[in-house]
Amino acid sequence: MVELLNDLQRAAGFGPAARESVERTYELNDCFTRQLALMDLVASRSIVA
Repeated sequence: MVELLNDLQRAAGFGPAARESVERTYELNDCFTRQLALMDLVASRSIVA
């Protein structure tokens, strides 16, 4: 992390890749589906919150 803070040009290269990774991992429809599934599990007492 310190190296990236000291090398702004290198750090700038991580921005687009990081954004793409977050968009893939946390795509709204997928997150929404997982949240609904979790709420169903809690409501059915399959797991305790």
